Amino acid sequence: MQGSKYRALATFGLLAASPAWATTLWQEDFSDPTLAGKGATGPGAVMDMTGVSNWSIDVSEASLSADSDWFRVEGSGLEGRDLDGPAVWLSAPIDINGHGATNLRVSLTEDGDHETTDIIDVAYAIDGGAFVTVTNWDNRGDADHTLVGDQPDDGDWLSAEVEQTLPKGSSVQVRITFDNNAGSERLRLEEVRVSSGSESPSTAAPGVVINEALLSHTGADNTEFFELFGAPGTPLSGLSLIAVEGEGSGADTIDERIDFAPTDRIGANGYFLAGNATGLNDNYGVSPNLDLDPNFENGGVTLALVETASLVGGVGNGLSGSESVVDAVAIKEDTSETFYFDAPVVGPD
Repeated sequence: MQGSKYRALATFGLLAASPAWATTLWQEDFSDPTLAGKGATGPGAVMDMTGVSNWSIDVSEASLSADSDWFRVEGSGLEGRDLDGPAVWLSAPIDINGHGATNLRVSLTEDGDHETTDIIDVAYAIDGGAFVTVTNWDNRGDADHTLVGDQPDDGDWLSAEVEQTLPKGSSVQVRITFDNNAGSERLRLEEVRVSSGSESPSTAAPGVVINEALLSHTGADNTEFFELFGAPGTPLSGLSLIAVEGEGSGADTIDERIDFAPTDRIGANGYFLAGNATGLNDNYGVSPNLDLDPNFENGGVTLALVETASLVGGVGNGLSGSESVVDAVAIKEDTSETFYFDAPVVGPD
């Protein structure tokens, strides 16, 4: 809140104003020099996976019959050349528990004149379940495959960034399947990344962050507030503030949801204060930009600024995993709480 008097009273502390989009949870870009040549090389699919622990390959259905056939790391990418059967890259299980919206991004390239029998499939499995294939990416695949040679035309697809919002779960495993059938054809996996939050800053209100919050205080909770910071005049329409329960069986439940109206904007001083007008005026002599009586839990909670369009449910619903998070902070009361969106944790008070 504006003024040192109120900062002293914000007993859960100042919330660091650091945007919370796109936190990388797991990444492989094959740039480590020790990965050079790791994989399988013909003839006979000779394997070299020494020192590789976070991914594996399976070439049991491919036919690497010559020393020019391979499924291995070449120049900072995993390359499949003249495979004559499906070759599979498989990540280790990746922890996504408690991260809210989780995104998969796979960077792929190809070289050569591929045919419709040459494919790359991107698939994922949540919590050890069945793999789900991303089909017909950007109309460059078909009903069964992510990417297909000669799509969208005889020029092939050249490069693709396949992106997928993942269902909520505790872990995900990523599987990429390659198949081609000529030495002049090369399919490459350049990067796999799993991240939480939005892949880019919010377009709804760029640069807006949570600055402070008071979610509990001595006596009746009649002076709770939160404060946003951003460029003066920035409209807040398209954003919502949610409070997510972090304790017991109700963990991941939305306890409070506040959708900002078209008239809500960052003030001329760069702040937007929302809270109980009577309590704030009686106790601190200030008037909020938005008068409300927020329903904030006194225990562990994650406070998140999210894009309204990404919210599936309201108060009483659990997180869907599709939330696009602009900024977040977690308030800790004890050691048994769960927090979300990779929010920085403050407390206990």
